[in-house]
Amino acid sequence: MGMVVDVYANGNDDGVVATMSVWDEDMNNERDFTDDLSEEEQHPDEPEPTDEEIEQFKKDWGQTQEEITANLELDINCDDEELMYDYFWIDNDQIWCNKHASGFTPREAFIADYLIEVLSRLD
Repeated sequence: MGMVVDVYANGNDDGVVATMSVWDEDMNNERDFTDDLSEEEQHPDEPEPTDEEIEQFKKDWGQTQEEITANLELDINCDDEELMYDYFWIDNDQIWCNKHASGFTPREAFIADYLIEVLSRLD
């Protein structure tokens, strides 16, 4: 969806001076349309994380329910929806991991995105 914008010169008999198409995705700055791409399409040259890298990421960034709720000053029995905006759950390890931490290295950010994609395919 979008719109076409015509620009007219004031007092110009020639009519339209310029025409421009504006698409919704150009106006919606909150959405990153690369989210619709697979990890391979988003990072074609980035090698898939190794098991060791994934384990290190979980060790460095994973938090139990008790840890994360204490750190965020939430009730331990809080609704998971409160956490799911900024964190993702790894059920096998029973940990929450940050989706986009400012302290991530570029590789850690890639690993987080990779894990989010892999986990979403399991749902």
